[in-house]
Amino acid sequence: MKRRIENTGIYQTTHVSSGPALADQKAVFTEVKKAFAAAGDIDAVLNRIEQEAIKACKTERPEIKKDAEKALFDIGQLRTAIADDDTRAATHWALHLGSTAERLRIRPFEPLVQHGRKTLEAAAGARKTRTTKGQKQHEEFLRRVAAARQRNPHATKTTIQQRVADDMGIKWPTMYARLRRYGG
Repeated sequence: MKRRIENTGIYQTTHVSSGPALADQKAVFTEVKKAFAAAGDIDAVLNRIEQEAIKACKTERPEIKKDAEKALFDIGQLRTAIADDDTRAATHWALHLGSTAERLRIRPFEPLVQHGRKTLEAAAGARKTRTTKGQKQHEEFLRRVAAARQRNPHATKTTIQQRVADDMGIKWPTMYARLRRYGG
């Protein structure tokens, strides 16, 4: 089996393609049957997912409707494959149904996640636009260091930085910490 995972932000979509060996396909189908057996009767599980999908079809959000319709389609295809005893198709549709059903359960929370992201981005933007006293001193320090290096190109960078910090009345360890924090 080949797996390819596509990350869409809120959820991950796993694309699975089974190999050509019939023994591998039957082994996967057996595992899918065991997973369904652990969850209960296959028909009961499919009926429960089908009821959730029918309920979701009544929503206003188009992405939820699309997922619900896809889940209903996947259920029909899975039932047909199980009836025909087609292991490859049954495995294929069971995996598709699983990812669709998971996505259908996650969709109601997308607006909350998007709102949270916007709030965090706004807060981060506010932090970036606010200039603190330390940042202003840091910018002034960098300007003075650049001017001092032009006047005295043979002095070491650290020596110039220490002298400029002393001239500004800032202790060198404090200025060094700002250099590490804000760059320079």
